[in-house]
Amino acid sequence: FEYAIGSHDGYKSPSEDRSCVLPVGKMSLIAGVFDGHIGSEVSDYLSKHLLQEIKKEIEHKKIVGRLTL
Repeated sequence: FEYAIGSHDGYKSPSEDRSCVLPVGKMSLIAGVFDGHIGSEVSDYLSKHLLQEIKKEIEHKKIVGRLTL
């Protein structure tokens, strides 16, 4: 499937918000939008690492047969 991400800087430039999408399997994805309120350090970190960790957990639970959504 296809997806798109859009953003608008609004009143502050550059934007401190981040977004990311991670495909999981053929018909699923994980999406994240992280608000940078007072700086981009946390939103940068989360957009680079959090979805990968969630994907690892999903794959682990599928292997053990405990996936509950």
